Amino acid sequence: MSTATILQQTRNWVHSYFTGSSHLTLVLTIILTAFVINYLMQYFAATGKVPAAQHLVPTSSNYPSTAYTKARKIPFYTFLNDFMANRVEIRKRDGYGLSHWNESVTFPLTLRSLWTFTVQVLPTYLWHSRAANRAHWRRFYDQRDDLFECLMGRLRLSFTPRFIQSDESLAEAQTHDIGRLTEEDLALTPDDRVLNLDTQWGTVELCWLSRLPLYIHSTSHSVELAQYAQTLAERASADDRVQFHTQDFRDLTFHPQQFTKILALESADWIGQKHLPDFFRTCHDLLAPGGRLVIHSTTSPSVFGSLATSSVASPPGGGAISSLFSLLLAPLSFLGGRTGASSSASATPTGLSHYLHETFHYHLFCLTKVCPGRDTVLFTTLADYVAAIQNAGLEIVRLDNLSQDASKHYAEWFANWDHLRARIEMRYGEDIYRQMELYLAWTSSLFRRGGLQRHLFVLQRPFDNNDA
Repeated sequence: MSTATILQQTRNWVHSYFTGSSHLTLVLTIILTAFVINYLMQYFAATGKVPAAQHLVPTSSNYPSTAYTKARKIPFYTFLNDFMANRVEIRKRDGYGLSHWNESVTFPLTLRSLWTFTVQVLPTYLWHSRAANRAHWRRFYDQRDDLFECLMGRLRLSFTPRFIQSDESLAEAQTHDIGRLTEEDLALTPDDRVLNLDTQWGTVELCWLSRLPLYIHSTSHSVELAQYAQTLAERASADDRVQFHTQDFRDLTFHPQQFTKILALESADWIGQKHLPDFFRTCHDLLAPGGRLVIHSTTSPSVFGSLATSSVASPPGGGAISSLFSLLLAPLSFLGGRTGASSSASATPTGLSHYLHETFHYHLFCLTKVCPGRDTVLFTTLADYVAAIQNAGLEIVRLDNLSQDASKHYAEWFANWDHLRARIEMRYGEDIYRQMELYLAWTSSLFRRGGLQRHLFVLQRPFDNNDA
């Protein structure tokens, strides 16, 4: 049989298959084909510039295999299995364990990752109920309370500060930044009525009360965090000026326009993309005209936002499903493009194929191993925040990019975690230690390279015509 005959028969078979098949069969065929091409292109990656051993350190002389010493990228799950089995370590250098590991590791989209996304991540994205939010928050904070002291130190301040001096420590930067939040961002005065939507451990409230005679309401999903903060306030004889609540933002019982200042440093990361418009509308309604809201946002410009049609206006599941198609087709769309991350959240970057897969796997790891339910970061872009803010009737007074500050923030946490390794492993086991170690190093690296972005918004409710 000649080559021409074989090609003609192949064309005839393809034509008859696509013309005689149902729409479902065609869709499944396209998905399967895209998945196979994606997997092959990502798994059999181009030769890397440097061996993986430049960033990963074997724990014994005879393992891991020569794959770590050759200048060829290794699959992520090969690394993850070896790392969790204590067969390889993250090299500690420059304070960032994984600064350039994208030169040595590839991130194929496997059946394992698709299953994890479909079964564990997508249901939370679609519903994000109050009960699920409470369960996720409490699982993250309540069950490992003393771990956060190992991570953050005695003050337990978790927010990302603005580092002013290059040699400034994290504790110093956070202490200074509370002053900036108080005097510049929120512009607090003794007459202000203040709401903090992130109780954490009560440290921010006590810092405010040490400066000004305020009365503060503070909310949290976690009963233990609220109790810890209440105890801290009683010890400082400030419990008569701060009241702690355990409520979802959807269940707040405050009066409209009750507050002149609102702070929300982490709560938006946990509420889910579908609730982002309601969150900002609630804040708008609680603020008096002229009142201010300060919020931190964490977004993923190189995952679902820039390459998909995901938006706060899309129907439930629409953004996630279209994003998954973008993920499957990314190697084809950006074949031959530049590898890197864009600094713009609104423009569609060129050559984000590698970062797209890396950040997708990062979020799967975080949502299943470290902080389940914190999926606003995965599905939301900076453009989504801006749209939700404007639709709620709030004005943007200032927008600061804290991405490099966040990278340094997590790098210092990484160093704290590494310093207390023996203590953590003795109390909680090696698996918990290694999960958090990878999370901290990877997060720092992604913030540094642009795969994650963190911003500070200073927002204001405009004056009504009768109030101007």
